[in-house]
Amino acid sequence: MDRAASPAARAETRRRLGVDGGGFLLVFFGFVHPVKGLRYLLDALPALRTVRPGLRLVVAGGFTSQALPEGEARAFRHELEALAAERGVAGAVTFTGYLPAPEVSALLAAADGAVLPFTAGVSARSGALLAALAHGVPTAVTVPDEPDPRLRDGENVAAIRARRDAAAIAVAVRRLIVDAALRGRLAAGGRSLAAGHTWPAVAGAHVRLYERVLADA
Repeated sequence: MDRAASPAARAETRRRLGVDGGGFLLVFFGFVHPVKGLRYLLDALPALRTVRPGLRLVVAGGFTSQALPEGEARAFRHELEALAAERGVAGAVTFTGYLPAPEVSALLAAADGAVLPFTAGVSARSGALLAALAHGVPTAVTVPDEPDPRLRDGENVAAIRARRDAAAIAVAVRRLIVDAALRGRLAAGGRSLAAGHTWPAVAGAHVRLYERVLADA
């Protein structure tokens, strides 16, 4: 993904999504599935829009996968669309479906924040998380039963302290909305964390491991 989006490209992406100058672009990225916690995120959206009325949520990702066959995927999308309408936020939510990598990159480059409210929690192994962090997007994540020590609240992520909990999501995302200094810290810390998980970094770590094993042998 191209992470060097120009200010003009960022502005165009935001304009196309209906985000005005005072708006806040919040992104969920990844395959959409019931375990990703989107029901609770939609439940949290009315409270978040009282904090920032111009907030828009973009759910970027395909619904159909091996874990969610086409019929179930279609039904789940309809369920989420109906829930957004029931909560009075349908006009503030965009479901993009599958996007090619350059479009995902442009979206993340334009985002003010990201949220991954997975019902089992999030670790640094999440490709969606690493993509957001690599783009410098301040990201709120749910905490698993065994927290990943690489993810540190206030340093490289904003922790959502309870899973399957709209109020907890609202608290964490509100921090992103109102605290520009926090967003700056998370953007820098997230980029630093993601840099250690690029393929060249992973390959280098394997080479060093093999060299130590051969030296011990």
